[in-house]
Amino acid sequence: MAATDERLVKVRINASGKRLVGCLRLPAQGGRTSDLLNGPEPFLVVLPDEYAILGKCKASHGVAKHAISYVEALEEPSGSAFQKPDGGRFVSVVAELHEPQTQVLAEVFVPEGQTVMDVLNDPRPFISMRNVHFSNFVERYGFLAVGKNQLVLLKG
Repeated sequence: MAATDERLVKVRINASGKRLVGCLRLPAQGGRTSDLLNGPEPFLVVLPDEYAILGKCKASHGVAKHAISYVEALEEPSGSAFQKPDGGRFVSVVAELHEPQTQVLAEVFVPEGQTVMDVLNDPRPFISMRNVHFSNFVERYGFLAVGKNQLVLLKG
């Protein structure tokens, strides 16, 4: 990634059927991609790929969070892999998405003392999933953040 101390994550974003590959600046002090996605700002700033190599770019994109179906982390800084937080469990779920219209098999982290419904109903706009498989694609994804507004149905 860039020669500076800033932390970048390379992502693929599906927003209203459009795909965009670029980099997100992660929040300071060990922030994660999910912290950025679930932050209060209504837009994500997506830097072009060359920013990660050159440390500079001429333009960036602003992507409305409400339009995002999912975000796939392609390359992350070392030490930021999706790890199980203390005090909880992963629950296997089947989710149906509005855009793209498909079914997803995945695992969702549920903190101790909570249920899958508690996680769905909390105020965060994205839900983090691991070991994700789209029913109509061969590829599997280690980590995917899915916009809750794209969920039609979730069975846990």
